[in-house]
Amino acid sequence: SALLGFAIAFLVASRAGMPMVDAAIRGLIGAVIFSVVGWWCGLLVIQALMRSAVHLRTVRAEERDRRAREVEAEPAAAATSSAGVEAPAAPTVAPEGDA
Repeated sequence: SALLGFAIAFLVASRAGMPMVDAAIRGLIGAVIFSVVGWWCGLLVIQALMRSAVHLRTVRAEERDRRAREVEAEPAAAATSSAGVEAPAAPTVAPEGDA
């Protein structure tokens, strides 16, 4: 980005009729400015990537915790629902010889 800043500032200054030395100085200033702007944009991109990674990690952890709670709740719910219900009695069959 610094080379692009130099090129833009140098070309604009030289086409405006400035002496070569002044155009070069303005090109160097443009290079510094574009370098800082490029650095700042890089920081913004890295910050956005870090925020999205943290958000994704949080969402996955919440999903994992929710699934763990569901798995833990299933046996407890089955035990609670069958605790008040008696098992059906086995059918009684009369012996064959007594009839």
